[in-house]
Amino acid sequence: MAKKEDKRIEEIQKIERTKTNSSSYKQLVVWKEAHQFVLDVYKQTSDFPKHELYGIISQLRRAAVSVANNIVEGNIKRSEKDQLRFLEISRSSITECEYLIELSKDLG
Repeated sequence: MAKKEDKRIEEIQKIERTKTNSSSYKQLVVWKEAHQFVLDVYKQTSDFPKHELYGIISQLRRAAVSVANNIVEGNIKRSEKDQLRFLEISRSSITECEYLIELSKDLG
């Protein structure tokens, strides 16, 4: 009976660690900045021409969300290799955003 109890306690502790880790991304400065970037992108693109709704607006918003989203996903990964992979994806998404913002400016 003691073994079952020990196993059950271990499972509860594992769940608690996961809960703690899953919200720890909110403490990351990089996530806070990425989240604010997403909010800014949504606000700025609301003024874009409506004919761009399914073009640049959609692509820019999805890329911006991807920046913050991959920081969150990478944060919960246990291995450093996995964490770095998600941060690299995030970095690629911010580069995509940079280009789409440049394109938007050039298109007027």
